[in-house]
Amino acid sequence: MNIDDDYVCLVLGETGVGKSSFINGITNSNNCKVGDEGKACTIKFKVSRATIGHSQFSFIDTPGLNDAKGDEKSINEIKKGISYYPNFRCILILLKFQDIRLSKTSVNNLRIFMNCFPNKKFWDHAFIVRTHAEKGGRSYLQTKKKLEGEIVKSINNYDDFKDFKNFMIKKHIELPLKIDEFYVDNVKDAPDNFEYNEEEFNKIFDKIKSTKPMLKNIKKFR
Repeated sequence: MNIDDDYVCLVLGETGVGKSSFINGITNSNNCKVGDEGKACTIKFKVSRATIGHSQFSFIDTPGLNDAKGDEKSINEIKKGISYYPNFRCILILLKFQDIRLSKTSVNNLRIFMNCFPNKKFWDHAFIVRTHAEKGGRSYLQTKKKLEGEIVKSINNYDDFKDFKNFMIKKHIELPLKIDEFYVDNVKDAPDNFEYNEEEFNKIFDKIKSTKPMLKNIKKFR
């Protein structure tokens, strides 16, 4: 593994959300195998890289933690792998476009990584990427406006997130005030096309570059 990568990100997403397609698209590669919706296709810890200008970005793909293969061994593999990257910056949480709250699986996965990488400012390092966003037209803009801020609202205000809030409080993790969101259109005939989503990908790259490293002491995770 190359510990000199400028910017390193972890990608979280439920099976079928389009995680591998997103990584293939943003890295303009075909490193991640794309599977049928609903079927986990990522088994091992995998890193895909993209060079933009003079900066290198690494995106760490994660196993389907909601699947039978998402066991403790997989989690430890990710944890150990990330520990080799002093420039680990952020977690990208992939959701489908019209999701108005985090699923139980997403919350469970976040709890896992909050345990692995405790950080008071955890939510300064977590961003939402909405996939399957069919851009263009009034419907897209109206839905996007309706969705903005709903994830934060649900975490802070909905009773079914009470346990998650209590968990964060016990871990001394500040509740989110704002989570940046990005929108990727999964084109059916070109799901991994970089150029089609280039503008949004560049926004993601810029956000990652402006985010400070997440881990202060890498050695303690090895």
